[in-house]
Formats: sequence, C-alpha cells, structure tokens
Amino acid sequence: MKAFIGVNIDVANMPVTFLPSDNDSYGVKLAYYATDKDNMTVTVKDNTLIVEYEPQKRYISFDFSFLSETKKEYVIVYLPKQEYGTIDASTSNGMISMEKVDVVVKKLILDTSNGPITASDISTDMITADTSNGSVSLSGIVSEEIRVKTSNAPVKVSSGEISVLEIRTSNGSVHLDGLTFAGKPDVFVKTSNGGISTDFATCRESDFRVKADTSNANIFVNGDNLRDNHYTTKDGDGRLNLKTSNGRIEMYFGLD
Repeated sequence: MKAFIGVNIDVANMPVTFLPSDNDSYGVKLAYYATDKDNMTVTVKDNTLIVEYEPQKRYISFDFSFLSETKKEYVIVYLPKQEYGTIDASTSNGMISMEKVDVVVKKLILDTSNGPITASDISTDMITADTSNGSVSLSGIVSEEIRVKTSNAPVKVSSGEISVLEIRTSNGSVHLDGLTFAGKPDVFVKTSNGGISTDFATCRESDFRVKADTSNANIFVNGDNLRDNHYTTKDGDGRLNLKTSNGRIEMYFGLD
C-alpha cells in the first residue's frame, strides 16, 4: 500500500481499530459482506488514506438453521510510527479503538454513536472524541486540547499531559487522574446524574480558580466533606469548573 500521512474513515455499522504496524508498513484490513463490495472504497489520495463504506439494507431471513453463523464487519488500520496530519474516523453503531499506537498526530477526530471510544499513547495538538450511549476512555494522551462529548455513559481521562480539557456527558460519571498540565490548566466538566472525581497529584489547589456545583450531593476536597453543594476559590491562574447533579464531586490535589 502507498504511504500516507492522513486518514479519513467514513463507515457505518462497523468498528474501527487502529493498531501499530509490526514492520513499519502501511496496511488496511477489512471485513464486509460480499454483497456490499461495490459500496466499499479504499484509496490513497493526496497522501491521505480514504476508507468509505455504506452497507446496503438487508432483508432478514427467518431460516433459523443459520443462527449459528456469525458475521462481523470491521476496519483495521495499521499505522507505522511516524508523524501524521489529520486522522478522522467516523462510524456508527460500532466502537473506535486507537490504543498503544505511539504516533504523533496533528489533529485526531474520533466520532461514533452507540459505541465506546478508547485511545492511548498518542501525541496530538487536538483530539475530539464524540459518541453517544458509549463510554470514552483516554490514557497517556499528550495534547494541547482534548474535547469529549457523550451521553448515558462514563468518561475517564488519565495519565496524560494536557492544557485544555473539556468534557460533556449526561447520565454518566467522569473520572480524571494522573494528569499533568502544560501552562495554565483549563478544565471544564459537565454531567448529570453522575459523580465527578479529579485526582491531580502534581497540582496544588491554589493552581486553580475552582468552581464546583452539584445538587442532592456533597463536595469533597482531599477527602474532607465540605457538606455543601457549591464550592469556589479565586486564587489560581488555571481554571477548574465542575458541574453535575445528583452526584458527588470529589477533588484531590497534591504538592501540599
């Protein structure tokens, strides 16, 4: 396969997985129904890998003798260790996974619905992870900007170096830990019907201007129950804005 520095995937009803290349070669592995062959396009154009797939509508057979046969559709992209421009992966009703690929990406866009998103060990200027009814788990991400959006599912961001972090979900918890910050930290988290926990061992509370709000629950700072559902400070240069309802907020800081 020809070399590429960008990836654009636009498929439906199938998972998308990025894996490290074992031999520094580029590759794509596909599985789909033979009847959809004409609907699958794989090309390299202008140094960008393009994968497009729109499955045909299928009629359901009620011949139960075939129930033991399972078919799976998927896209797997093998990435050599190098610098990439934009990687844009979009699917529906399927997960997106990009773990331990150890690559540098200028811009990373992961977009699905009814499926989880997982990514780890990536350096990027900006990452957006957008799904619904699916969890989002990011770890080991080095990025100037991370933006996450989902619903009805939890979000976890851990062990990375960031500057700006924005998380929006509903009916799901949010957990942040092991993060370090380049420059002034800017963290915004909003959810509902779920708790929020942040564990910033490399930061002091005084590094932030804290604004935390919840309802029907309390706020904890370094394990101390403040017995209140509102908490603000005005000391730091960074921003930590946490908002939820029907869930507790727990904040832990280090470097005391």
